[in-house]
Amino acid sequence: MKALRSILLFVAVAGLCLVSGSLPNQLQAQGTTPTINSGGIVNVASYALTSTSVAPGSIAAIFGSNLSNGTACVGPLCGPSFDSNGKVIPTLAGASVTFNGIAAPILSTPGSGQLNVQVPVELAGAASATVVVTVTTLGGASASAPRTVPLAVLSPGLIAANASGAGQGAILNDKDANQGVQSFAAPAGSAQNAHPAAPGDVIEIYATGLGAVTPSVATGMRPQGLPQTVTKPIVTIGGIPATVAFPGLASCCVGLNQVNVVVPSGTPTGNSIPVVLSIGGVQANTVTIAVSPGGPPTFTLQGTANSVSGNLPGVDVTEFLFNLPGTGNVPITATGVSSGGQTVYTGSGSGSGTVPQCANGSTGNWTASVSAFGMTLSPAITSLVTGGGTVSGTFSLPVSATACGSTQQTQTLTGTVTGTVSPGGNVTLTLTLNTGGGGGGVALTGTAQSLTGSLSGAQVFSSLSGGSTATGGASFSMTGVSSGGQTVYSGTATGSGTVQCGTGSISNWTASISGTITVSPSVTSLVTSGGSVSGMYSFSGSESSCNNPQNLSFTGPVTGTVSPGGAVMLNLSGGGGGNPIVVTGTANSVSATLPGTEIFDPAATGSVSISATGVSSSSQTVYSATGSGSGTALCSDKDAGTGTGNWTATISDGSSITVSPSVTSLVTSGGSVSGTWNLSLSETFCGVPKSDSGSGTVTGTVSPGGAVTLNLN
Repeated sequence: MKALRSILLFVAVAGLCLVSGSLPNQLQAQGTTPTINSGGIVNVASYALTSTSVAPGSIAAIFGSNLSNGTACVGPLCGPSFDSNGKVIPTLAGASVTFNGIAAPILSTPGSGQLNVQVPVELAGAASATVVVTVTTLGGASASAPRTVPLAVLSPGLIAANASGAGQGAILNDKDANQGVQSFAAPAGSAQNAHPAAPGDVIEIYATGLGAVTPSVATGMRPQGLPQTVTKPIVTIGGIPATVAFPGLASCCVGLNQVNVVVPSGTPTGNSIPVVLSIGGVQANTVTIAVSPGGPPTFTLQGTANSVSGNLPGVDVTEFLFNLPGTGNVPITATGVSSGGQTVYTGSGSGSGTVPQCANGSTGNWTASVSAFGMTLSPAITSLVTGGGTVSGTFSLPVSATACGSTQQTQTLTGTVTGTVSPGGNVTLTLTLNTGGGGGGVALTGTAQSLTGSLSGAQVFSSLSGGSTATGGASFSMTGVSSGGQTVYSGTATGSGTVQCGTGSISNWTASISGTITVSPSVTSLVTSGGSVSGMYSFSGSESSCNNPQNLSFTGPVTGTVSPGGAVMLNLSGGGGGNPIVVTGTANSVSATLPGTEIFDPAATGSVSISATGVSSSSQTVYSATGSGSGTALCSDKDAGTGTGNWTATISDGSSITVSPSVTSLVTSGGSVSGTWNLSLSETFCGVPKSDSGSGTVTGTVSPGGAVTLNLN
């Protein structure tokens, strides 16, 4: 599991320049002294679309005329000043505001006709407030006539990107925050770095007016720690209930709420999927996000039995090798040879593009080359030229690339292929990338007697801090023995390189790994006719870097092909570093410990204790997981400072482990189970709230008598 290492400090929201809109014309007023429009004090996000009330602690917009000295002050270039205690100095652009005589911090002044202020927290429990705006110029101070605004405990408003209170929400892709990238969950191309969210993704909803928080935060203060709303909001996306991972205050700002939710399975797809939030029975204005189907990344090759071509998207190169966004493509061309019931394509390609935001925040470039692309399909495409048909198989795509001035990294992307051959021989192939472990699978090639391959430095460190900065790699050499309907390969991998430590320094690393790969049917049985194999791999070893030696473990599924003549290509899905989570118990309950090193960095201490209750049906057992924990970790992120700080984590609703067959069906005789797992965590990391999620495959055994051992890979 990888931790989300930074909550996004979205500059536009923090400065409220996204909410410097205006009320409808009938609410504008004219005059030479400060004047507050009738009905002109509203929630800064929803305006008067859902309620005329504002909530203590929330951000309100005051509309009128002559409300300041005319100085426009909005983020990110201008904002309020803070005193030595970290509290907003309440005057801005010559203006000051009081609610029932209590000074209200002015957060921005889009112009003389609008002030954005925080409603004082001290008004909790009041039914209304009298508001006065005073403007001081060289000619002296002038006060507006008082206006009364109704107050409510809850007056939720969701911030829209266009400041209208409707349409695309100011809702961000939380997974990009881990890379310091600011992106709306919006149609690609609609804004810089924008892309749709997918089911299972965490999104950050920005809002105001969600009521009291605990621990409380004083008027004009940015929150410290992890204050959460006293009342938990309910969120639906496309009408589907969503798991709320964190409801509270955004650490960046005064009065700004942030609600992290998981896009639920079954969410409709499209560019304008409604997001509805209600809290305490009060519904906010509706905004939208873009949602894509999700799933593993794919790309397409087209051509004939003799040759195919297409583009590997640049984002797959930059995300898999560097955990960065990217544009551009790698054009690939491959030549095909059909024989013995299959078609084998080999090819190469090169390409380049841009990285919208490198780790240091600047724009950069990437380049990549593919020198030994391989793809094996069956049946042979030539056998389908007359009548047409479908083909399937696997591919291996070694990529060498640089990005944002990094040293060259090499990683082998692997996956599965499905496709069609039309009558006449036109071929369309869809290549689906493996996404387990370090982002790409590991490809090994050879014969029934021996295999070789490599694991990139990024894959070795994929679950550890600084993984995307690792260079170098580890080379495998394995010997195979076939018997009893299977082939077992055993061997070792050693390697070295460099990696960035949590402190920012660069360290050398070395690793030594040994293990086995077991596939069936036996490879020797397929040497003549060719065919497919599948199985499991298991490796263990150790690495040393950053003055912190660690044990490594790699487990997961294997798929592969044996060509007529005996050439073997195996794809090891995953291939990331870190240890599987070992879960033990019974059909009714299981428990496990998730080390802090698996969530944060190699120097992290502490752990999360996981307990899960199982419910068995006729075909499967579903364990619902809960738990919490704490420890320390390196505060190495942009918004978390430096040094060592504390972390806490709680497992969110909806986390589960699902295995089949049903565990209860194996209690008497014992047997094996397999399935999937997903965990979502709400965390604080060095005082910053975060969300984290992980998923993967499960393998395990049930012993006669019912003892359960599960490996969460």
